[in-house]
Amino acid sequence: MDIAAAQREMRAAYRDGAPGIVVSGLVWLIAGAVWLRFGVATGFAALFVGGMVIFPASVALSRTVFRAPPASAANPLQRLGLETTFLLFAGILIAWLLLRVAPELTFPVMAITIGARYAVFRSVYGDARYWAFGGVVVALGAVAALGRLPINVALAVGAVELAFAAILFARRSA
Repeated sequence: MDIAAAQREMRAAYRDGAPGIVVSGLVWLIAGAVWLRFGVATGFAALFVGGMVIFPASVALSRTVFRAPPASAANPLQRLGLETTFLLFAGILIAWLLLRVAPELTFPVMAITIGARYAVFRSVYGDARYWAFGGVVVALGAVAALGRLPINVALAVGAVELAFAAILFARRSA
């Protein structure tokens, strides 16, 4: 399977990644609300637990709501998405360790990690907008880490994710 065919299949199977981004955006919004109400550690727990359901929930949405076909087992880009999960695990560990020494950096580090991971999805889906999307999420995390973001970074990431998902859905509808 050549790269263009693999990317077409991934776009079809995962609706350009939009369902996963919607689920992730909702998880970030919930985590941000929990953080505001119960503190950063509880908000991080909400993000961690919610994060575990992003992929299965997005696949369920893709298959049931959007009737998307599954990607073939031979598609090499399936592995690339999975392999970047190790980057995600590293960010989670760093963010969790920061809860004890610099809790104000926990969510910014997670935003930077997620944004960096989104850049890889440019290759998975063949859509350069993922670089811009990932860059915006990284920038939100960096600005928040510097103490310069006037709003809760988790709420900001959730809002940006939902906006990007809407852009992806609009493209599919056009």
